[in-house]
Amino acid sequence: MDRSPSEWADVGKGPRWARIRDAVQSRLRRGAWYPVLSTGSHAVVVDVRGMPLSVHQSYLELTFARPTRWSIVARAADAVMMPESWGAWYAVCPSCSAREPVRQVSGTMACTRCDQAFHIDWSETAPRPGERSRPTPAHPHAA
Repeated sequence: MDRSPSEWADVGKGPRWARIRDAVQSRLRRGAWYPVLSTGSHAVVVDVRGMPLSVHQSYLELTFARPTRWSIVARAADAVMMPESWGAWYAVCPSCSAREPVRQVSGTMACTRCDQAFHIDWSETAPRPGERSRPTPAHPHAA
């Protein structure tokens, strides 16, 4: 997914998407994908609810097409807007960016906000062996 600015220039002007890297503190929501408005030599401008926001390119994951799989995100130590019952991980919908508890570890999970179902793919976000372990799903009725 990581590309240099010169590689981006070769792709054309199709829509591009960006999300903040897991360990970066930012105003962007972790796991949510944002449309890329422009790229420069070091900065990327993303659309955040209709407002442009410039972010250093090294802080972002970039892709050419909007992802179609749930983003699995480790809960930040200072997270206050998520129920404790969700545990150490949560999922972010690739369509509407709603946050959901991880209700299952594999297969397809439907979003309660947009009612679309997407595959859960741990390959992108799964910790490497010896790091954190994968979560067990939250209780299906956790709120």
